[in-house]
Amino acid sequence: MEGKGKKEQIVEAAMSLILKNGYSHTSVEDITNSIGIAKGSFYTYFKSKSLLLRTIIEEQIKSSLEQQEKQIREGKDFDEILLKNIVSRVKFLKKDLKRQLVLINLARNVDVLGKDVRDLMIKIETINYNFIEKLLNRYNSQLKLNKNEIDQYSQIINSIIRGFKMTNIFFDDNSEDNFFIKDIAEAEKRINHKSFDEGIYFIYKSILKMLK
Repeated sequence: MEGKGKKEQIVEAAMSLILKNGYSHTSVEDITNSIGIAKGSFYTYFKSKSLLLRTIIEEQIKSSLEQQEKQIREGKDFDEILLKNIVSRVKFLKKDLKRQLVLINLARNVDVLGKDVRDLMIKIETINYNFIEKLLNRYNSQLKLNKNEIDQYSQIINSIIRGFKMTNIFFDDNSEDNFFIKDIAEAEKRINHKSFDEGIYFIYKSILKMLK
């Protein structure tokens, strides 16, 4: 973790340990021991383990909003913006992949999380839904949808993209317990496979066909 500030080191170490041991079995002491810093250093940056988790989720929210703003700003038409949004939501860069794996695995144990953390995780899905709704409204002169159809299609499209992500990246079909994968290298392998891009294009064309 050379070159990273102490706060970033703590976040990186926490994510690695959460993936390895689970959130409930990762203590503040585990995190500080893994990077060789005093326990008090943790509390310089985070008042609690829950606040650290909030920081990880808030970073994802910030990233999603920035990507969406860029897609709207730079996209030439509905089709291009939709494709860019799908790609940004499923074809993660390595620096974002660990955070995504952490969030997916947290969702399996949502009951142990505080309400503030659960609300933030729900907010991620709300942001994704709102973007699709905004996109449909923006180009509705072409799509000719009524208000109820916009709401329904926003939910359906969001579910299609989320389902593709979960099934093709995170779901561990070799596990008897139907757990999600924790290995970044395995996730990267799936994302970089030729069939993954083919799947993106398939759901993209399917959504366009459904709308038009």
